[in-house]
Amino acid sequence: MGVSKTLVGFLLDTNVFNDLVDGNISVDQLPTEASIFVTPMQRIEIERIPETSESSAERKRRILGHLEDLPDGVLPTHTSVLGVTPLGGSRIGTGGTYVKVFNYLKSKKKNPKRLNSHKADALTAEVAIEVGLELITHDKALKAIVVQLGGHVLDLVEPALRKKK
Repeated sequence: MGVSKTLVGFLLDTNVFNDLVDGNISVDQLPTEASIFVTPMQRIEIERIPETSESSAERKRRILGHLEDLPDGVLPTHTSVLGVTPLGGSRIGTGGTYVKVFNYLKSKKKNPKRLNSHKADALTAEVAIEVGLELITHDKALKAIVVQLGGHVLDLVEPALRKKK
């Protein structure tokens, strides 16, 4: 699951921002050989983080700081999902890839409280697959379906954890 030979750029899953703040990866580990992108879904997921204490508010602030600093651009999602995608942040597509990814995630991760997260992940994965971006994530189910659908994935956390053992 290394860098693809037809690399157009990278797309960050929301868990990358959490990993940066939690110290699981460093900014220096992010690839520099192509542009890095996000979709509007990353901001939406990060803004959902509850600020129940001073430390959680600080953590959210740090995550949002990385969201502002790291990406070279924001790409619209390729499918518009009512109540999920923001106006102006999505295209009106067929949703074929989105549905495949969402159904797969739903079947692998059966927590109904995570439905919005599955939708966000599916929308993000769809962009990576259809644009030809390498998705950076450590989500095992998401990695599996992206690769199954012909996409490329880079996991920065898994190699780091192997080194610590």
